[in-house]
Order: sequence, then C-alpha cells, then structure tokens
Amino acid sequence: PVSCAAGMASLKVILGSNLVDNCVTISQAIKKNLKHPSIKEIRGDGLLLAIELTHKEYVGYVVQHAPEQGLLLDYFLFNDSSFRIAPPLTITIDEAVEGCTRVISLLELAVKNVDL
Repeated sequence: PVSCAAGMASLKVILGSNLVDNCVTISQAIKKNLKHPSIKEIRGDGLLLAIELTHKEYVGYVVQHAPEQGLLLDYFLFNDSSFRIAPPLTITIDEAVEGCTRVISLLELAVKNVDL
C-alpha cells in the first residue's frame, strides 16, 4: 500500500506539472543549442538523447571530464562513438542551455587534448 501511494503521488506530480510537455520543449532546446563541429548527430526522443561524435576518441574524454563541468554523462555499451545525455525531467530551459554550453566546452577540450 505505501509503495502504491508513493507511485500515485509521483504520477500526480508528473501529470500536474506538465513534465511530459516540458520534455519535448527541453529536448528541442538541447538540439538547437548543442552545436559543435565534432557532433555528427543528436538522436533520441524527449530527454534521452544520444550525441554521436565524428571521432570516437573524443567520447571517453568528454564522459570522463564531465563531472569537472558539473555534468553526468554516460557511455553506450553498443556504440563507442556516442555518449548519453539524460537530464532530470524537472530541468529548466536555462539549465539545459547551460548544460549545452558545458558540453561544448568539453568538446573543445577534447579536440585540443585528444590525439587522433
């Protein structure tokens, strides 16, 4: 009963806060603001996004140094040329744009520091 009550309370917050609609808006903002020559493609729906890079060697650098920028990024087990962005459902547009700025900074550092 307690776990059901917690689930219902969470569902009420998700539906009442327009978090689902917000995901679409935030996803569009990320795709619009995350531009860099080393980004080959951005795939995904909502806030589960894959960022494919032109050189797979950059992925390790970006993911390893992301915490220094206050970001948590993740590898894919099946694709070594992409990393995952999965922000919380409650992220704001300003926070998403700031996150994009930080990812771009990481990509600039990867281009400078990674030998191809």
